Amino acid sequence: MSERYKLNCKNNFLSLSLGVVLGNVIKSMRFLPERKVNILAIYSNDIVSDIDQWKEERINSYDVILCRDFYCDIIKRFIPRLTARVISLDSTVEVLQHALHRALLSVNKLQKMCDAREKTYIHFSDGENTFISDYLYFATPERIASVGNCTLKSVYNRKRNLMERLSCGSNQTLWLTLVFILNFINRPEIERTLPGMAKTLSVPLLNYISYQRDSSRGQVYVSL
Repeated sequence: MSERYKLNCKNNFLSLSLGVVLGNVIKSMRFLPERKVNILAIYSNDIVSDIDQWKEERINSYDVILCRDFYCDIIKRFIPRLTARVISLDSTVEVLQHALHRALLSVNKLQKMCDAREKTYIHFSDGENTFISDYLYFATPERIASVGNCTLKSVYNRKRNLMERLSCGSNQTLWLTLVFILNFINRPEIERTLPGMAKTLSVPLLNYISYQRDSSRGQVYVSL
């Protein structure tokens, strides 16, 4: 049945399982999609590891997107034009089959609807852009305050306001949400002068930012 769809999934076990599910769904359909359906499935060891693949993908080129509840929620809140394409993998097989059946049956209609819908990405103010760049690049509140020539209290207030706006309840979810949605919006390059340095530093593109994780603490550290 693979001639009916193209599945992009780096998790071999999940790829095999989805192949069985998709095969059953296609067999049950009276009317098949008019063309081959492009499907993206992202589900690695944890939500932090998933972010590497998200940074590599152009999700608008897929008809169906399968992922964790966490990323489904982000897409629905901040990239609403793709809501009809996203399906959670954190569900039962029956629910997944029903959702895939509906998505495959409506793939032509969904394509037209998504193309016509306005691109409603979240917009950040100049101040938010500057803080986000500092937050992702410099990582610690002390360094952010030093570079931004502001107090620690100001840094924490800006961070709290951003977390409230993005509905993030922890440092990890804030970082993941920012890294995810910033792949799909255009942001100005921010220039910063580091203490003790004569020249300015342009904050790097998000694709050049990597992370290190301290499993003993469950913390994420941003690094170059």
